[in-house]
Amino acid sequence: MVLFLEDKNLGNTVLKHKYFFSQTVCVAGLNLEATEGDNVTIPLETAELDRADQVTITLKRENKKKLIAQYCCCAQRGDCNVLETPGVSLQVQEGTLILLDVSSRDSGFYEATIIVGNNVSKKNATLNVNSRKVTQQLMLIQRDEPLLSPGVKLITGL
Repeated sequence: MVLFLEDKNLGNTVLKHKYFFSQTVCVAGLNLEATEGDNVTIPLETAELDRADQVTITLKRENKKKLIAQYCCCAQRGDCNVLETPGVSLQVQEGTLILLDVSSRDSGFYEATIIVGNNVSKKNATLNVNSRKVTQQLMLIQRDEPLLSPGVKLITGL
């Protein structure tokens, strides 16, 4: 199978690649839970990751797919580039995707596509971000003076 990715605009970079795929591996996904405001680390560890030519991370929510991070390494030139959206840190050497200060808009299906030569592997995770629960605490206040001004009566039983 031959896949052509041509004129894929990513910021100021235009990529033109031709890949011959011989193998695709899908890894069972993770189900993660977080609370709003947390930082979430999604492990991407695979045997191929340290040799990856390209890693693409997408978020799928409500039938929309959005590119949130991409890593491209050109072996011929010896340079590698990482493109990330705000609040996202893709750390290929550590094998992690870090989402900072998550909110409900970060809930969804995350998919990493890892390309090494002719091989493609995919790793995925589903993230559910719960709203932060507000806890109420009853505080007792000790005061030497009355809480009501003189002449003001507290009426109960209404």
